[in-house]
Amino acid sequence: MENYNSNHNGIGTLSVVDREECLNEALEGLSEDKQAQIRRVVAVAQESSSFNGPLPHPSHFKGYEDVLAGSAERILAMAEKQQEHSFEQERKTHALLYMGLWIALIVVSGAFALVAFAIYRGANSVVYAILGVAAFISVVFALRKIPKSKVIEGDNPTK
Repeated sequence: MENYNSNHNGIGTLSVVDREECLNEALEGLSEDKQAQIRRVVAVAQESSSFNGPLPHPSHFKGYEDVLAGSAERILAMAEKQQEHSFEQERKTHALLYMGLWIALIVVSGAFALVAFAIYRGANSVVYAILGVAAFISVVFALRKIPKSKVIEGDNPTK
C-alpha cells in the first residue's frame, strides 16, 4: 500500500489508475478466486463524506478559488453577510418579544386597576365582565398554543 501514500493528491482521493494499482498490489499472491471475490467487494464499496457548515469544505473552497480567482473571497463575504443578517433578525425578534411583554404588563396592570376601582365603587357587574373577558382571552391564547392533532387515516369522519 505504499502506492497510496506516494500517489495521494492531498485531498483524500486517488485517481482511478492509482486505485487500480493499489488494488493490484494488495491482491498479489492471492488465488484467482480470492482476487475475483475481493474485486467484487471493492467494486461495491463506495467512499463518501459529508461536510456541514456555512462555508464549503476547505478542499472544495480551494477548488472554487482555482476555478475562478476571487471566488473564495466572494463566498466568505456572502457567509459573513448571511451571519450578520441572522444576528439582526435575532435582535429584532428579541426586541419584539420584550415590547410584547411590556405591553402585556401594562394591559394586565390596567385591568387590575380597573377591577380594583370597580370593586371600590361597588360595580360588581363590571368586575365580572372584566374577569370574564380576561378568562376568555386566556382560554383563546392557551388553545392557540396547543398543536393541531393529526387526523389518523380511518378516523376521518369526512370519508
